[in-house]
Amino acid sequence: MKLPRDGLGDLGVWGAVRSRTTDLRPSVVLANHRDKARHVDQPPFKLAYSQFKKSLESSDRWLIVGYSFRDQPINQMISNVFLGKKEKPRVLVATYGNELTAEDIERTLGWGEEDPDSAEWLSICRTGANGLEETEEWRSFVGD
Repeated sequence: MKLPRDGLGDLGVWGAVRSRTTDLRPSVVLANHRDKARHVDQPPFKLAYSQFKKSLESSDRWLIVGYSFRDQPINQMISNVFLGKKEKPRVLVATYGNELTAEDIERTLGWGEEDPDSAEWLSICRTGANGLEETEEWRSFVGD
């Protein structure tokens, strides 16, 4: 089903998906790792990926919520944009728990042991997205 663009901003649509009170489901790429890169290069996903890349390129602050850093096409895009920026963006990663490490994030972005401490640009909130705006990590991220 195609929804009007202005209807996508309505949280009721996403609330219904989350609460399973609708049969609508967003399109997703379900493929093995080898084939996924090919799928995301085709419509309708190509448009979303190209807009995501433009957003990364034009932003000096990246908020990453609930992402495992295991999606190779996304990781490659994030890394390419990050490494291409002379001035590194401030990055706040909101995750739940300790499974995702700072080293995992640094490695994905192409930050190596030879680079300075990532604390200048990387913050990790490990209490999840709920209440993120009340954390010290959030205040630091939006405060500068």
